[in-house]
Amino acid sequence: MFTLLTASLIAFLACLLLTPILRMGLLRLGFVDRHEKRGGAVSVPRMGGLSVLVATGLGLAAPLFLHLHGGSLIHAVVPMIRELAGPVVLVLFLGIADDAFGVSPLFKVMVQLVAAGWLVRNGLGIPALLGHAFGPVLSAVVTVVWLL
Repeated sequence: MFTLLTASLIAFLACLLLTPILRMGLLRLGFVDRHEKRGGAVSVPRMGGLSVLVATGLGLAAPLFLHLHGGSLIHAVVPMIRELAGPVVLVLFLGIADDAFGVSPLFKVMVQLVAAGWLVRNGLGIPALLGHAFGPVLSAVVTVVWLL
């Protein structure tokens, strides 16, 4: 329990610290959307998901580097994290491309379908919901729909 709380706290604090730093850097680089408000134009930075992704990674890695008792639990899920990495990076790049260049909704859905299919192909999915077990086909469908 202590490990989970520590990892969660580290991820939260990392996101709290990284978000304003990333925001300032993105504002300086011009990665912003301009929205009109009553008082004038407001600049909203793009690529906000990047700080959440980095903070989540730090939270997952913290028990390993801090040699906490629950670090063995993280070691047990490392293979699953590896299976998640490819689809997560694909969706991250989709978000960056959308923020930088603008991507059509159809293209976004297609890439998200590829990422969801990749997860299912890697053996990850939702095998049951509300106590009802699914067969492999229904599990794949539920997983893809959930992720879209």
